[in-house]
Amino acid sequence: MLRCPVHFRQAANRLTLPAGDLDRPLRTANPEAATALAAGLARAPARVASTTAARLTIAVEEALARGQRADREALARALGMSGRTLARRLAGEQRRFSEVVDAVRRSLAERLVAEPGLDIGEIAARVGFADPAAFGKAFRRWFAASPTAFRSRRSAG
Repeated sequence: MLRCPVHFRQAANRLTLPAGDLDRPLRTANPEAATALAAGLARAPARVASTTAARLTIAVEEALARGQRADREALARALGMSGRTLARRLAGEQRRFSEVVDAVRRSLAERLVAEPGLDIGEIAARVGFADPAAFGKAFRRWFAASPTAFRSRRSAG
């Protein structure tokens, strides 16, 4: 359609047009549709990730938000690849699956512990831990403090 070469599996995509073409009105333009589309895009900003680790981060956040485990095979399928391909691509970015999941859990735990109305057991479940004791151990590793001590320090300062 555009009479240009197409290259698949590229790190980035772009379409280059002369600047003057962007100012020309479209014959088939529909102002009402454009307004509705712009409003929809404003309500749901796109999360575009350029690296496999960034895409995995988003997938882990979404899985945890749905109450699912951060399972490598399931997350790889959600990203459109096998678990081995996911591991290979992460290795190419000098990352490991467990590091990405740990970083997501750490960030989520920090945000949730700062909310005073949430019980530590509930936070543990939302961060993906079946056992509050395991969550407490991981939290101490991340922040050198228990979740309750961290919470009281945050509220005091």
